[in-house]
Amino acid sequence: MVLDIKIGALTLTKQNFTVGDTVKVVASFSYTVGVNTTIKINAGPYYTNVFGRNIIQACVGSTSVQLTATQTPVSKQVTINFPLTPKASGGMDDGTYGLMVWVDGSSFSASTQDWAAQDNLLVVSGNPASMWDTLTGMLPMLLLFMLMGMMMPMMQGMTQSFGGTQQGGQR
Repeated sequence: MVLDIKIGALTLTKQNFTVGDTVKVVASFSYTVGVNTTIKINAGPYYTNVFGRNIIQACVGSTSVQLTATQTPVSKQVTINFPLTPKASGGMDDGTYGLMVWVDGSSFSASTQDWAAQDNLLVVSGNPASMWDTLTGMLPMLLLFMLMGMMMPMMQGMTQSFGGTQQGGQR
């Protein structure tokens, strides 16, 4: 079976979302296939770093699509919903993410047209602050107090040994 799918380039505008929202993606594509078949099309957010695109698996949605055999290209449109899962549940942090749509089993190489992506599209906010976030925010202040607690006894000892006065008289 030869399956030829061409997903068009994404040309969407940046939108704001809150974690917990469900994003609805409408994907259009054309295909040719020799026999009737069913494929799965996925959509989800990703972030980019030095290792490339990283899909946030906890937020991926998918839909199954029936394709009828055809030798001439046929256009099809599908709707894929995916949740914006909070960071505490293994999902995404607040920030800006890209959107990717792909056919299950895609190689994600530049030579294939069975996927499409657009950077900086989903602006996500609303993650509840976790205990770790609170602690890391307080950590610099806590370290400063600990440092002062260690330094104060040493400073007091230094002032007494370098000619500081003691109560009740002179030296």
